[in-house]
Amino acid sequence: MVSGLGQQVWTFVENDYLFGSDSLHMIVHGVDWSRPRTYDGQVWFDVRGIEVTADGRTIGPREVMVRASRLRPPSRD
Repeated sequence: MVSGLGQQVWTFVENDYLFGSDSLHMIVHGVDWSRPRTYDGQVWFDVRGIEVTADGRTIGPREVMVRASRLRPPSRD
């Protein structure tokens, strides 16, 4: 993760998200924790947010499936 302009930018390497190539830089707005999916024996979640370049320029909205182990579940406070 990298911080930029008050928003946290997550970086997912190619193996941590479906279906794309190269690293994905994204400001995550939400994760659909209610619908885990299994693909190739791994658990994945739908993630939505804004894709950005490595230097922080906005590309646009993005929805992607991300490996569960790369995400932080919501706190139970």
